[in-house]
Amino acid sequence: MIRRLKEEDVKDIASFLGALDTLSEKEKFYAIDDIRCYLSENEPDKYCFYSCIEGGKAVGFAAYSWVPTADRVFELDWLGVKPEYQGRGVGSALLNHVEEELKKLGARLLYLETSSTNEYSEIRRFYDRRGFFNAGFIPNFWKVGDGKVIYVKELTAEEFSGIGMPTERDVIKDAYEEGGAWGLLTSIDLHECNPEKIRDEATIKQFVY
Repeated sequence: MIRRLKEEDVKDIASFLGALDTLSEKEKFYAIDDIRCYLSENEPDKYCFYSCIEGGKAVGFAAYSWVPTADRVFELDWLGVKPEYQGRGVGSALLNHVEEELKKLGARLLYLETSSTNEYSEIRRFYDRRGFFNAGFIPNFWKVGDGKVIYVKELTAEEFSGIGMPTERDVIKDAYEEGGAWGLLTSIDLHECNPEKIRDEATIKQFVY
């Protein structure tokens, strides 16, 4: 059974979070902190937590939040399953429930951020199977050697193909040519580089315009 997360679920979730090796201690702390905030504020149109209940215990949870600066875009903030229940459809059921609830709110896109490390390879495959599109990568984001992978799913169509999306190279070249780029951090040495080298060879880590 999947329902809105309740106060009585917090103890169960805190217990199995401790057994999730893919999460750091800081991430586990923030997960419980976010749950506490949700229970105190309860604004499901902006963010919401759900629990999967088996045998009267919470064995998984998921959460989304509204992105106020974008048009009907939501972020999947959390999706965690008790180790003993992984591979039994709990994560898929939670994600499907989140997607269906967001469709009722008129959501257009659902996106998430995850790690590029080998420890997260099975998690990334999970989202691949669930119809998410790998929309971006920022190297060394979480820490050196651990990049951020961004997945997105179109909720108003069967599948988000990414066709027609500008690449990072397209974005920087267009902005550079239009004079709109005023801040640029790249992974190459820009000293004495000419504009063509910057446009054609820059690998973007952060782009501000």
